Order: sequence, then structure tokens, then C-alpha cells
Amino acid sequence: MIDPDKVVDNDYVVVVEQNPEIAGTTNVSYELINKSRAENGKIGEQYIYELLLEKLTEDNELYHTSLDYPQSPYDIEYIEDGEKKYVEVKSTSGTKPIFNMSSGELKFMEKYKDSYTLYMVTDVKAEFPKVKEYTYYDIIKMRKEYPSVRFYA
Repeated sequence: MIDPDKVVDNDYVVVVEQNPEIAGTTNVSYELINKSRAENGKIGEQYIYELLLEKLTEDNELYHTSLDYPQSPYDIEYIEDGEKKYVEVKSTSGTKPIFNMSSGELKFMEKYKDSYTLYMVTDVKAEFPKVKEYTYYDIIKMRKEYPSVRFYA
């Protein structure tokens, strides 16, 4: 069994746990991991959309943006007190609240910092997923970058 405290990637851990035949191998299929991530993302977005649907009224004009615009730098939008609010959802089937953001997502978040919320959904495939809510200011405090390393042969 993989020690999840020693592995950063939640989805890698879960894929290996769900596919015991690949445990202990050094070459886990990125296809399986990417498929799991895409599935987790859809489940998490739908979960947050339904939570917001319960919380908001029709006047809030809740819209699941990423269904029609998959390349959007946010997933959901709604109106609150006449102002548009933007929601990004990050999901994992693991238990650690770890997420990545693209440069486009970061730029969008910085531009709309006071209208932006990120929901982190962990245990997304559980009956009762866990949700943490972060503002731009929360994210900037925790932001850590791990630059890639380029090798020239």
C-alpha cells in the first residue's frame, strides 16, 4: 500500500488503490490518472453547483459555465447584490486539499480577486465529500510554486 503522506498527488494514490494490480510498479498509466482527474472534476463541479443551487435563488442567475465553455478559467458564475461572482472548483478523490492552477486561472483570479471563490472538494466520490472554501487572499497566502526543471542532453 502507498503511504499517502509521502505522495503529493491524491489522484495517483487513489488510482493505485483502485487498481491493485499496478501497486508497486514504477510506471503508472497517466491515462488512468488523467481519466480519474477528469471524472473527479465533473463530479466536484456538479456537487458544488447543487450546493449553490440550494443556497441561491433564481434571482442569482446561477450558471454552470464550464459545461458550455470547458476552457473557461472558472467553472460556475452567479449574481449577488448586482455583482457577478466567479467560482472555481478543484476536486480530488483523495483526502488532501492539494490543487493546481493554470496560468490562465491564476490571471483570472488575480483580475477578479474580490469576486472569486475556489471550492476544494476532497473525497469527491464519497457519499459526503468534504468542501473547503477559499478566497483569492487565502490562496495567495498558501501559494507555493514548484518550477519544472529542464534538462539539456
